[in-house]
Amino acid sequence: MNVIGNKTSIAIEYVLTDSVELMGYARFWFSSQPLGSLEDLIYFEGYLLGCLEDLLHKPDLPECRTGLGKAYFLVESAPSSLLRKGYSLNVYEGRRYVAVVEVV
Repeated sequence: MNVIGNKTSIAIEYVLTDSVELMGYARFWFSSQPLGSLEDLIYFEGYLLGCLEDLLHKPDLPECRTGLGKAYFLVESAPSSLLRKGYSLNVYEGRRYVAVVEVV
């Protein structure tokens, strides 16, 4: 597999199986989370590049806050990786960095 970018932020993982028809397998990565499947053969020019073009033309998310102060969530529904002491998470509003949340 080849990777363009950084899986912890944004990346494309791919393997080109037919360089004439530009076919292969690919998926996106956003914040260490995969989006897509490496099991489905796709046309890079249509599916992969088309998705990238769509992303470029999407409007920015509106600048808004859903709350101020401390953030709480149900521990039972949280992934165990988020509950480790010292874990931190960057918080963004749209593209603007606004805070860091740490598990204490």
